[in-house]
Amino acid sequence: MADLDDKLDQLGEIAVTIFLSMSRLVRTSGGCGEVSPQQVHMLARLALEGPMTVGALREISNAAQSTTSEMVGRLAKAGLVQKKPTPGDSRSVRVVITPRGRALLEGHKHEMRERHRALLERLPHGDQQKLLAAFQTISALVVQAAETRPTGAADDSGEIP
Repeated sequence: MADLDDKLDQLGEIAVTIFLSMSRLVRTSGGCGEVSPQQVHMLARLALEGPMTVGALREISNAAQSTTSEMVGRLAKAGLVQKKPTPGDSRSVRVVITPRGRALLEGHKHEMRERHRALLERLPHGDQQKLLAAFQTISALVVQAAETRPTGAADDSGEIP
């Protein structure tokens, strides 16, 4: 059991370090005030998949309904999305990305590419490959672990128990 506890402690420390470092790398402004990584993800999904209800956005963001509604409200206030009535359901709205939202995404993509370029250029070629391989492994393992999580394991706050 002590071995697992040590791994849990190490994972916690590593996860916080990576999270804080990556958060600094992915924050962007794009002229609309600061846009969070979660909001950029929401915009990217809307651009890729088309209009969605707030409920569908909540599911993909794994956040509470109130948090998702608040994020959509901020994006709408910044002119990055619009809320439009859902045809056939007057109680529901669809969230649609605006041209300004698409422009922000393009700017974000360019900004991220330049930040990643600066990061990789600081590393020798062999370390660049190691970093990419490590992130590919981490991504695959996290996706695998998330897929094996029991359905409905996230509570209303979006937290995994």
